[in-house]
Amino acid sequence: MIGMTRAEVLTGILLVGFLQLGLTQNMGLLCSESKYRSIPLLPSYSGLKYNEVPLRVSLRQHCPVPGDQQRMGSCVGWAVGYGALTLMRAQRLGLNDPSKITQMANSAAFVYNQIRLQSDDCSAGAYIEDALALLKTKGDCLENSFNYKKVDCNTNPGPMPSAEALQYRIQDFAAVFNTQEVPKSKISKACKV
Repeated sequence: MIGMTRAEVLTGILLVGFLQLGLTQNMGLLCSESKYRSIPLLPSYSGLKYNEVPLRVSLRQHCPVPGDQQRMGSCVGWAVGYGALTLMRAQRLGLNDPSKITQMANSAAFVYNQIRLQSDDCSAGAYIEDALALLKTKGDCLENSFNYKKVDCNTNPGPMPSAEALQYRIQDFAAVFNTQEVPKSKISKACKV
């Protein structure tokens, strides 16, 4: 500490604290180019309506209150089930009150517990492609029916949450761009979706 300014010491303390905090949070997104390539590509659109698509849209008003994955590698379940599916439903219903949206949110645990890579490891990650395939075939029940805080990662959904999940299936999903495309092309396609 000799020869260091107060700001440098404070910065060092904050950095160490941040690193320690980061070590307690698991990250579970797994990436596979072959899995991504197995998803059908979204068709390219052009014509008169193409330029009417806004470059930026905020869906924030349809989001549930963020949850906490704790020490599990369940971010894919949170992103796809609790986040994206809930947001899609809230938008369709015209809901924009975060507390009401959170009350009708879909389950992160229902998705994660069925797709994580290692069935005996709660910190194991998962692929988004598997989560989307699950939403298409089995759907996702409501968070109140299979609550993340009340079940551990080894608990599989029973018949009641599984039956409820069938009501909340997605029709399909598609990749926005080919992984072989140049970055500029990927960005322009992603901004138009």
